[in-house]
Amino acid sequence: MQKILTAVSRTGEAVPAVGLDFMNGQHSALGGTVIIPRPGVYQIVSTQPAYISATGPAGAAPGSTYLAPGLPQHLIFGLNDTIRSAAVDADGELFVVPLKTE
Repeated sequence: MQKILTAVSRTGEAVPAVGLDFMNGQHSALGGTVIIPRPGVYQIVSTQPAYISATGPAGAAPGSTYLAPGLPQHLIFGLNDTIRSAAVDADGELFVVPLKTE
């Protein structure tokens, strides 16, 4: 099991988390959306450079987060938040997996 000690929220708060809950993970092509089924901490990984946003359209603008391919981001989302994604150069995949928190 992978132990993650310092997942960080969008506001910079540290959130203790242990392991990944792959059984409840989701997947989408870049350019699509993922609806968060329950509030919590999520690991987000893309296979290509991408932008994600939970506040509006994803892209190179304020409110979006850049994802380097293969580099996980740990973010906190609320119930029914919608993650929008946009590819930078090439089509790819987005993986959203909840973390098991302590």
